[in-house]
Amino acid sequence: MGLETFVDPASEGGRINGKSERSLASRIDIDGKTFLKYDRLPVQIAFLRGTTADEDGNISLEHEPVSLGVKSLAMAVKNSGGKVIVQVSRMTQSGALHPRMVEIPGIFVDAIVVDPEQPPSGGALLNPALTGQTRLPIGHIEPVPKGLERIVVERAADEVEDGQIVNLGVGMPIGIPKILVEKGAIGRATFFPEHGSVGGVPGDRAIFGTNINPEAIIDSTQVFEFFCGGGLDISFLGFGQIDAAGNVNVSKFNGIVPGCGGFIDITHRTKKVVFCGSFNAGGVEMEIGGNRLTITSEGRYPKFVGQVEQVTFNGRQAMRKGQSVRYVTERAVFGLRETGLVVEEVAPGIDLQSQVLDLIPFTVGVLPDLKTMNPALFA
Repeated sequence: MGLETFVDPASEGGRINGKSERSLASRIDIDGKTFLKYDRLPVQIAFLRGTTADEDGNISLEHEPVSLGVKSLAMAVKNSGGKVIVQVSRMTQSGALHPRMVEIPGIFVDAIVVDPEQPPSGGALLNPALTGQTRLPIGHIEPVPKGLERIVVERAADEVEDGQIVNLGVGMPIGIPKILVEKGAIGRATFFPEHGSVGGVPGDRAIFGTNINPEAIIDSTQVFEFFCGGGLDISFLGFGQIDAAGNVNVSKFNGIVPGCGGFIDITHRTKKVVFCGSFNAGGVEMEIGGNRLTITSEGRYPKFVGQVEQVTFNGRQAMRKGQSVRYVTERAVFGLRETGLVVEEVAPGIDLQSQVLDLIPFTVGVLPDLKTMNPALFA
């Protein structure tokens, strides 16, 4: 089965196993191009949350760091003839909420549950700097510790240019803003996660999707309209598998199913995509110091494979669309060309042939002017 076969949307069709007999999507052709068609499904009940409700059922979200499509969901449920139930932490009288503060109009709401001890989103104590109530001094943000992850994200951070609009995927990429904070360069770009926070410093894993000191907070449904229109300059994402065509799999590999989330929509029109991750996984051991990297034990699970299990990012389509694609690991940096992957940089202390090329089950090109990764990354 060739690599091109995997771009066919009929491959698995979103069905996780043999029990899933019917796909939720079907293929249709429009002007000679194949698209996925999803049937509309009625939604009978929506359980939503906000901060304040007035006596008319109008809902505000001033203590919520993101809105996550609550208004769209409420409208969908009402138009399906269903019921919308909203939990809030407090009530106020009619007319007390400024109209611009109302996220869910009362005409969309059927019932309100008031919980004065409503836990913050995520279950942890909510930092008011995530909602715009306060401004956190960013110098107190915890730095990325020395190690493999720091090497990758510090090298990846060099890809950020002044004035860019930047998106980050969960995993290693969330360390990139911390690197820029350390270097006093966090203001050079605007970070824009798909959950809706604009500007500021993206939060850590526990609060992924929120930003510290955001400049604005918009709804996630509108965010993807911007992303799919090509508004992002650069996205930093993780990877599970990479193959010869530059295809990336993050959705299903090694017996686990993380799913694709917003990965496909984010990468579809982003001008530059940088994938960040370890060269291999599962027990890899290394020594970092003296401005060099020494591998003492290889990982059990290769990430560069002959054929990815699923195509979550299509390398050949990226080339056709004119996207710039780069893959940053701790021992080498790869670029994507029409001919496939090319090694652009190698880490000091790493033997390119035995510790990179020989461990990849397909031919990888090497730039004639191959560069050495910045030795300071391995101090």
